[in-house]
Amino acid sequence: MQSRYFPCTTEKFYGLLADLRNWLISQNFNCQQLTTEDGGTLLQVAKKGGWRKIVGQSTALNIVLYQSSNNNITVEIGAGRWIDKALVGAAAFPLLFWFPPLAFAAGFGTWQQIKLPKKIYQYISEKCNNY
Repeated sequence: MQSRYFPCTTEKFYGLLADLRNWLISQNFNCQQLTTEDGGTLLQVAKKGGWRKIVGQSTALNIVLYQSSNNNITVEIGAGRWIDKALVGAAAFPLLFWFPPLAFAAGFGTWQQIKLPKKIYQYISEKCNNY
């Protein structure tokens, strides 16, 4: 789980949350919003596409946002089971010779998901600076 802090007033928090959710949907993610037991807002996102389950790319990314009383937010990003992608990549290695696109898809999907938290933090940072 990675976490970062950003300046964001309580009044702007829900606008940021809506913008983030809309941006994720525009990036071809399914997005589900829940409230956590400790009062945070959880966005659970997963890339759209049925073929992703076949190559092990169907795990969700969890983004939890906490509004603090001092006009800051804490954003935590983590994944439930990124290790599955490495396992699928290893399991797909023998297929490299028989069906290279499957092995490539698993590796490419893993690379994309590793980069995703950085893209999300960058998006939030830009939005917080523009509010």
